[in-house]
Amino acid sequence: RKDIGSLLPDAYVFQTKAIAEARAAQRQMVRNLFAVIMPFIVIACGVWVGVLAIMNVRDRQQEIGIMRALGHGSGRIALLFLGKAALIGLLGAALGFLLGTALAQYFGPGIFKLTAKIMIKPELALLIISLIFAPVFAAASSFIPAMIAVAYDPAVTLREE
Repeated sequence: RKDIGSLLPDAYVFQTKAIAEARAAQRQMVRNLFAVIMPFIVIACGVWVGVLAIMNVRDRQQEIGIMRALGHGSGRIALLFLGKAALIGLLGAALGFLLGTALAQYFGPGIFKLTAKIMIKPELALLIISLIFAPVFAAASSFIPAMIAVAYDPAVTLREE
């Protein structure tokens, strides 16, 4: 009785090894590319959330003035803006996880024919991490606009409108 190794020609073994090494090199190249690109994407997203928060503060300037004139403190106004940003971050994380998982499970088997059926599963650890960090990131990105909202003088704001 012969073992399986003696049935395979040496060229086949070397070719399989070369393919495995090429795949490993390709995976490493993709990791390196994402290591460079991801910080820029995260910074751009933070700036975008901050710009949207500044626009929200500017659009609600009269409401902020009325709240201040009614005696609401700076902490409450800041909490409104930061809370809104955190809530949007929470919803974005949940919807992003659900949509990303659904797309991966739908398109994954067509792309990764051999391993998709057993490998593509929802990662609940990623959901938990997203649900923690996305609201914190959104609130941190909205911190400066919230402080601008707190600094508005109600008399000046209401006189302009």
